[in-house]
Amino acid sequence: MFKIILMLFAFQYANAEVIKGYDYSVPSNLSMPAVGVPFVDEHYGTTITRATTPSQVTDRNFPEWVRHEYSRRPAFNTDSSRALMLSSGGWLRLYNVNLTQNTMSFVKTLSVGGSIEPNWDPNNKDVFYYLGNNGSGMKIYRYDVTNDQTSVYRDLTTRVKALFPNAESMWTKEEGRPSKDGKIWCFMIEKYNSSSQSVNHFGFISYNIQTDEIIGHLAETERPDHISASPLGNYCVPSSDGSKGTRAYNTSFTSYTQLFTKSEHSDLALDKNGKEVYVFADYSSDANEGHVVMTDM
Repeated sequence: MFKIILMLFAFQYANAEVIKGYDYSVPSNLSMPAVGVPFVDEHYGTTITRATTPSQVTDRNFPEWVRHEYSRRPAFNTDSSRALMLSSGGWLRLYNVNLTQNTMSFVKTLSVGGSIEPNWDPNNKDVFYYLGNNGSGMKIYRYDVTNDQTSVYRDLTTRVKALFPNAESMWTKEEGRPSKDGKIWCFMIEKYNSSSQSVNHFGFISYNIQTDEIIGHLAETERPDHISASPLGNYCVPSSDGSKGTRAYNTSFTSYTQLFTKSEHSDLALDKNGKEVYVFADYSSDANEGHVVMTDM
């Protein structure tokens, strides 16, 4: 049995059956479900359990809502004993997870928040890494949840500026993540102009956080919607509605595979044979309109 917690809910899949099509009808009961009490979705038969509620937060900055920060970044730490949630006001909240009872309990509000793209360390259950707000500062920070100690883990400022002299920020634009083993990161390199409220996009870098090495870079002025490393770290995948569309570049940025002509709701995944694939909802092409499509990187 496979369990994940996503957004406000825990979804439990007991079967591998795929239900085709969709149902636009309004559910018969729209009231907010109780926390920790499973119910079955009337259209698709999926068991759903609400995992969080704002009233669980008891220390400070009391929120209006609490949810998973973003679907591409796993909420759980490496042994699924803890989870990070985002709340109104931008604060990160730490929860303990009981997988046996399928419940989560509030621990504390952390001392960081905003658009910082937190990613758990894949080997240390107590540590996650995060960026400056909106990527500012071109540094990667380390946070230990046991003692709330923060530190600069990697500083790329000098090296990034050697490639892009006017750069002031590096991030995925909130929708990317490192490779599954935590080694490979892909970043957009930018500068925000407060006077004109515009952004200068300079290009991309690929980075190995373990060896502290910038692997490759690409100068590119077309700003994508976001960028992410692929699951095995073989590709950097910027996703754009501009002329470049969505591409899978090798980490040296010397070649690429054209995955689609634009940016769609999507994710990067492994197929059953372990190959890296791009999975997206195709709203553009006549042949596949409304379908979920998988493309080999």
